[in-house]
Amino acid sequence: MGTSTQRRGQMGIRQKGFCQVSRERFPHQQKELNIAVKSFKSGKTLGSDGLPIEFYTSLWDLVGPDLLELYEEMEQEGVMPHTLREGTIALLYKHKGERCGLKNWRPISLLNVGYKILAKTMVNRLKGAMGEIVHSDQTCGVPGRRVADNLALIRDTIQYITDRNIHAALVCLDQEKDFDHVSHEFMERVLQGFGLGERFCNYVRIMYTDIFSSVMVNGWKTDPFPIKSGVRQGCPLSLFVLVIELLAEYIRKNPSIRGIPTSGDAKKEVKCTLYMDDVTLFCTDGKSVQSLLEACKDFGKASGAKIYVDKSQAKLFGHWDLCNEPLPFPIEAVLVKILGIWFWGPGAAAKSWNERLAKVKQKLGFWSLRHLSIEGKALVLRNDTLPVLQYVTQAWPLLAKVARAVKSMVFHFVWHSKMDRVKRTVMHKEHRKGGKVVPDIPTILRAFFVCGCFCITLTNENKDHSAYRVFRFFLLPVWRRLGWEKWENATMFNWDLPWYYQEIEKFVVEFGLNCVTPSQWNPGQSTD
Repeated sequence: MGTSTQRRGQMGIRQKGFCQVSRERFPHQQKELNIAVKSFKSGKTLGSDGLPIEFYTSLWDLVGPDLLELYEEMEQEGVMPHTLREGTIALLYKHKGERCGLKNWRPISLLNVGYKILAKTMVNRLKGAMGEIVHSDQTCGVPGRRVADNLALIRDTIQYITDRNIHAALVCLDQEKDFDHVSHEFMERVLQGFGLGERFCNYVRIMYTDIFSSVMVNGWKTDPFPIKSGVRQGCPLSLFVLVIELLAEYIRKNPSIRGIPTSGDAKKEVKCTLYMDDVTLFCTDGKSVQSLLEACKDFGKASGAKIYVDKSQAKLFGHWDLCNEPLPFPIEAVLVKILGIWFWGPGAAAKSWNERLAKVKQKLGFWSLRHLSIEGKALVLRNDTLPVLQYVTQAWPLLAKVARAVKSMVFHFVWHSKMDRVKRTVMHKEHRKGGKVVPDIPTILRAFFVCGCFCITLTNENKDHSAYRVFRFFLLPVWRRLGWEKWENATMFNWDLPWYYQEIEKFVVEFGLNCVTPSQWNPGQSTD
């Protein structure tokens, strides 16, 4: 009788006041889970248990405390439940190469939301330390850093090498299935080496203990198989940034690998820039390239990652004697593509823009099949078209020819005709001014490029980084002419402004923005 009464009492606590009891026991942890759940987007593909994020968000007051209890039990027992350890691997086509080629497909693991909530919580904890433990060369997964920093550094370093006629090689490493090859034991030792704490490392160990996956093939799942190495693609907690940081740090501190000296200071070199596993390096001689290969081999032996030589590429500057300084990578004769952007040569910017224009044309053709109002079309242009073009502005300014093509495509989409029915300047205005809020995409793209240059040079807090010196070397004369920087002869700079930076002064003068300080610039503001 006493046992029955006790059970009824426990059930009453669970039904009436369990949420409050759990919050009192673990208030900080519960708050972290609340933040993690709110960060997920709805409408995502389900995991094997069939429970979407909408289930957790709608019933979070009931499910949240139970989930927290489950995580606490996992920590005590050292293993996750069966459903959280399971993943379903699906293949996504990369939209390049033949579809019958297996290497042209990207695997992604479909994980259960219960697992992803825990992983997202750990990511949020890790974010606070990423800026301290990861060098500024790596921009992926670190708050406040952008891929624009990588693209601008590559563009300006190539320009610096060309202007100074420096004997150098640009090497783009492609790691062969790096996410699948990294040893779990090595990853755990990396986390301990970064001093991330025993409890954090223990949770990572649990999340990669006795995990398994199945492959989805034509709607059918294969039998599960164990995962002994690698990081799951699709997991919010992607620890490969920390793993690859070891290779990058070894390259930075290796005196045998000589980078590009910046602004005449041999102590400040541009050696490498990273975005997750995309590693771009600058070397000044064949010996440096050979030392780089040895470093990659040593890293591969320790971690299990391998360099995919056939997909890696190199671009040579100056006079190279390939007989005395052989390179194992394919040599690019004209342009080189890095992080989706073409570099080097007068046609690099045009080719990058033309590829994006083709994607925009395809997108607008798809949306034209639907019967949308003008307001609906303006929403499509703002949210689906603009981001596609915006990516290129992180490296290249909008070309005049491209601007005309963009305007033509935008208003052909709006009117479904080559003839405009209302003046374009009126269409760009807000509703209260008689317009339809159709975004002025060319002007917005120009503003994005200029604001990106401001962020890199004038509002960048990491002024000791070698990349900052490269940017300032080219941009300092512009800031001085605009009155935003004082003249200091001790700082080296280049009077011959590259063509892509000439857009900055032109844009500022055209719109009369000399009086606007760089910290006040915001590309998201209206351009009316």
